Amino acid sequence: MKIKKAMKEGFLHYLWNYQLFDISKLTTVQGDAITILKRGIYNHNSGPDFLNSKIEIANQLWFGNIKIHKPYLFGSNRWLILTRQSL
Repeated sequence: MKIKKAMKEGFLHYLWNYQLFDISKLTTVQGDAITILKRGIYNHNSGPDFLNSKIEIANQLWFGNIKIHKPYLFGSNRWLILTRQSL
């Protein structure tokens, strides 16, 4: 019997902070391309996980803070990366 372990949020912070994943093939669930232009500064305090980030989704630039969040709605294998504002 295989035992599944849920990925911890702190581990995802580490992966994001050091970009330890293939950033060339990121997409939204709708298939839109995601480009990380600036990962942001890791926030050790409460609030968003990364400050002053810059990403592009489907040719739309997004600037602001990022929160990596595990929504209960999707179960243990899906994570959301939320930004707080855009230009």
